[in-house]
Amino acid sequence: MYRILHFINDIFSNYSVIVIMIVAILSLLFDGREFKKNGFIKERRIVEVISYSYITIAIIIFVLLRLD
Repeated sequence: MYRILHFINDIFSNYSVIVIMIVAILSLLFDGREFKKNGFIKERRIVEVISYSYITIAIIIFVLLRLD
């Protein structure tokens, strides 16, 4: 378990988690709105799923960084 935490700590920092979060939120807000306006419902749904998964992964990584 500690090996995995050290591996994650070596790869990610708090700043990279914040960048992942900001990119996911901006993609959700701007791309999702643009797809909805142009009528691309399936593409909007894909952007939502990817953005929410990025946000979830960023939160998990942030918690794992705090455990180490």
